[in-house]
Amino acid sequence: TGSVLCRRLGRLPFHRDVKITAANIRILSGVLQRCRENGAVIVVAPEHRLSLQLKAVEAFRGDDEALKNELKLLDETAKYYDVIDESDEVLAHRYQLIYAAGSAELLPSGQSRWVAAQAILKAFNRRGSPMVKVLSQPDLCYRAERERGAGTFDDLRLLSGAVLEQSMSRLSTLVVQDVIDHCPHHLKLLMKAIDLLGRAAVERFTTDREFSLDALRNDMQRQGIQLDGHAILEPLLALRGFLAYGIAAHCLERRHRVDYGVDSSRGKRIRVAVPFRASDAPAPRAEYAQPDTLIMLTTLAYYHQGISRSQVGEAVGELLSLGEVAQRKEYDLWFDSTKLSLAPEDRERIDDIDKLDLSNSSQVDLLHEAYRYNMAAIDFWLSSCVLRRETMQFSHRLVANAFHLCHPGPTSTAVGFSGTKDGHLLLPSYVSQRSPNEPLALSADGKMIELIRRNERVEVLANTAGSLST
Repeated sequence: TGSVLCRRLGRLPFHRDVKITAANIRILSGVLQRCRENGAVIVVAPEHRLSLQLKAVEAFRGDDEALKNELKLLDETAKYYDVIDESDEVLAHRYQLIYAAGSAELLPSGQSRWVAAQAILKAFNRRGSPMVKVLSQPDLCYRAERERGAGTFDDLRLLSGAVLEQSMSRLSTLVVQDVIDHCPHHLKLLMKAIDLLGRAAVERFTTDREFSLDALRNDMQRQGIQLDGHAILEPLLALRGFLAYGIAAHCLERRHRVDYGVDSSRGKRIRVAVPFRASDAPAPRAEYAQPDTLIMLTTLAYYHQGISRSQVGEAVGELLSLGEVAQRKEYDLWFDSTKLSLAPEDRERIDDIDKLDLSNSSQVDLLHEAYRYNMAAIDFWLSSCVLRRETMQFSHRLVANAFHLCHPGPTSTAVGFSGTKDGHLLLPSYVSQRSPNEPLALSADGKMIELIRRNERVEVLANTAGSLST
């Protein structure tokens, strides 16, 4: 009970796994009716409310006529007020809830996408390349070498700002040049594309957003080359998405365990990166919908945190299931990239694929120590054990966003309150922000600006229009 207001409080948690039937809807309708009669308040989280709305949409797409009739009756008779606490945050445009529908299918060109992401990250991480000079510019990149041995990823993050925007074109060109010069064998179609189209055309297409696929087709047709349906387009389009459209830079600006990371509490059910709300605070039940962002952030997350002992064992088990030639070719990548960090006696124990024995506990410990942060081993584990399954796409999506929380309806009215108004210009057209007619409230913006201007650590700049901005 809300003791101050003498109101009874009820909770309405909901998620997609909840099964709804016509009988359940009748019970819910009765509970809401009693709440109205007693003046009670129902407290519900925004994501639970959106989930309930999408569940109703999903039900109307089904064949249960009794359930549809009960939902229609509830919608027509349930009169209520929605009171949104901290409306400025709750109605933020960046939040949405997605229900996957239909059959699951493999991500189109998935192999090319995650191999391209891995090659791009290796290009950023490569020491001694021309990119190091560009990344060393002030206010462009934070980089710190870690004591993790050879073949590991540095603590590297791009810094958003004017310097990065000015350097992006040059960075993208250097990245694709590095990928071509050190092309992984998993991306062999890229070399075929270079042989067919020429290096200059490949570099331009993968880094220049204005040079479209149609323009590339036309250029090639004039040379008598047909590109439609050609397999060489897969790595080109994958690199273009990451570089020309800024996905790689966007992901490299994020902070591990602050903006994204792996939520270990979800276990094997979800082993890809998820959004974080704050430091070491994963957003509950949240996932990335854009597959290229998901691939890049998942790869970065495991480069930073490493893989566990069981995951190293899983990767080795998957490796041993390949053919003999493929085994040796892949394991040579692992060993060659980390052998300089191993003691001579340890190097001798694991220098050949034929020496690996997962039943030997001490050797598995050594493998974990050697390959926990090794990029080649992590790449193989992600490609073979994680990304293929967890990037599967569904044929349809049901989507609701924060604006659906305040959508006007025949029986509902929404009001809200917030101490800030940062997002008031982005609210939907049917929502208006009204400031209270109180001098103290109306003067809050001016007081905050004055406090900022008094702070000597903040420099006030004049913009082109002549007004002040901070």
